Amino acid sequence: MGSVAEGIERIPLHDYPFYEIKKIVADPKPNSVIIMGSYNTDSIGFKLADQVFSSELSEISAIPIYSVYEYLFNYGIVGGSLLSGSLQGEEGAKLAIKILSGIPISELPVVTDKTAYYGFDYLYLEKFEIPIELLPVGTEVIINKPFSTFEQYRVIILTTFSVFIMLVVFIIILSVNIKIKKRAKLEIENSHLELIDAYGSLTNSELKLKSRNDSLQEQQERINFLAYNDYLTGLPNRLEIKRYAEKMMRIVDQDDGHMLLVFIDLDNFKYINTSYGHKAGDVLLEQLAGRFNRLISDRSQIGRLGGDEFVFLARVEDEASIVKYVMPIMQLFKNSFNIVGQSVHVSASMGYSVYPNDAGFYDDLLIRADMAMFKMKEYGKAKAGRFDMKMNHEMNHKISIINELHEAIERDEFYLLYQPQYDMVNDKIVGFEALIRWNSTKLGLICPDDFISIAESNGSIVQIGEWVIREAATFAKFININEDADIIIAINISVVQLLQRNFTDRVRVILNEVVVLPEYIEFELTESVFIESFDVAGEQLDELRNMGIQIALDDFGTGYSSLTYLKYLPITTLKIDRNFIVDIIREGKEHFFTQAIIDIGHKLGFRIIAEGVEEEIQKNYLIEHGCSIMQGYLFSKPVYFEEAIALYYECLKDDLLDA
Repeated sequence: MGSVAEGIERIPLHDYPFYEIKKIVADPKPNSVIIMGSYNTDSIGFKLADQVFSSELSEISAIPIYSVYEYLFNYGIVGGSLLSGSLQGEEGAKLAIKILSGIPISELPVVTDKTAYYGFDYLYLEKFEIPIELLPVGTEVIINKPFSTFEQYRVIILTTFSVFIMLVVFIIILSVNIKIKKRAKLEIENSHLELIDAYGSLTNSELKLKSRNDSLQEQQERINFLAYNDYLTGLPNRLEIKRYAEKMMRIVDQDDGHMLLVFIDLDNFKYINTSYGHKAGDVLLEQLAGRFNRLISDRSQIGRLGGDEFVFLARVEDEASIVKYVMPIMQLFKNSFNIVGQSVHVSASMGYSVYPNDAGFYDDLLIRADMAMFKMKEYGKAKAGRFDMKMNHEMNHKISIINELHEAIERDEFYLLYQPQYDMVNDKIVGFEALIRWNSTKLGLICPDDFISIAESNGSIVQIGEWVIREAATFAKFININEDADIIIAINISVVQLLQRNFTDRVRVILNEVVVLPEYIEFELTESVFIESFDVAGEQLDELRNMGIQIALDDFGTGYSSLTYLKYLPITTLKIDRNFIVDIIREGKEHFFTQAIIDIGHKLGFRIIAEGVEEEIQKNYLIEHGCSIMQGYLFSKPVYFEEAIALYYECLKDDLLDA
């Protein structure tokens, strides 16, 4: 075989058995072609006539088969430059005649006529979609081509048709020549008008296309803008601010500097949406973004993560210069915002972290600044603070609590303690407050302050709360086994529980299952319940009061205290916050507040209970000013079920002895 051009792979088919050859041609590699010479036997000695071989191969081949031999023509090959046996025989016969006629062989001329010609099979050209136009110039034979009268007599037909057309045209020209001359001027004028109209239409089309193109371009620019910017404020969005931060981190790496990341979260933003509507909330965010834009420079950027959360980035020389970036952010909230025609003050809590000191990656910096921000909210909001590793430990502890909380009820890890409430005038126990405790098998004893808020955030407080109501109701049933006992068991209720639409139905089911009178149950609520949803809370409390359950307002005098709650809600008991009780031992205006709460409660017909009483001076002051029911460590710490029962019967025994 001759050499093959570079880049072309040659696969000799005679190296394979016939069945393998069939597989190869049925599923060839891309850009393959088959060139067939003579064929006798395959690699295992199987013999097959050339024409039979090429015919069978062409039936399954996915690519054209070419050959150089005329005798394979019409046996499955597309064609090619074919060596003709008949032409060779004809030339040989001519030479033989000359020799027989006596011409010496040495005088015979060299045969220069070609004994090959270009021939192709139309059926296979059509099968492999090879256009006839691509065949070599000088192609002489195309077999199996359908008969066409036009093709057979093409020259005669075209010549005759041309002459006929010329005659018709000549006759038409002669017949209409006069009319054409008369109408020529009019047609020219009409053509001119049509051209003018066409030009006008094209001009209008061009203007419309230009307008549409401008509109599409504006839409594309808007899409590109929204891909990296917040739709409401125009500030960089979460994706873009991360990209900016990572770019800034590379810059400070080169300068041996620092990057400050401040996580900003508005305080009580949901109350803006609740009070004024979400449109007002959007207006506030737009105004705030306008103020934030003042902070942007070649060394700083600010973006919106979503909702009321923002991130501020800045390159700082050292940690000592951080305050000059944080304080201006705080100052932006000094002035009020004007929404729906009203002046509204809004504050923000901020946590910040520093690259590379606090973390080496953007996502870690963001998480740690977020931790610091939440710690500032715990400290009272409207504050800014730096992340430290203690926060990380607290977060890990919080995650551990979250993981364990789901199985705490199943593992029976919760239990209740009961702190007695004493009527100091009649010297007897009139109630107990049920207090939940959690002794985790993995984490040990966990303070309620550490897990209640987590349970509220993940919704598990609903299941835990129902368990508490059932346990406390069982205690109420047991301690009120004598019908004249009238001991009220106070149960703390979360805002999440109260906002469940089926809460009152669940309470009714539990009390019926335990078989205890609702009059022995008191639900304690904090003012946050009414802030979250005054209407829903009011409806639920009305249903509970209609059932006979007492309603106590806990920690009154702190937070968002409002006389509205006292006036319009079915409250039966007012609990004075322990902070006011502690301040009784100090002289000052706190005395006035404590006395005022007692006076308001009495005038509205409420029971007044002071919690956190630990000193005799506090007890005496409260008795003197009309608050006789108290609880606190001065009387008893929270105790277990059995100890609470014992305390009650001991107090009852003392009453009987005194009588």
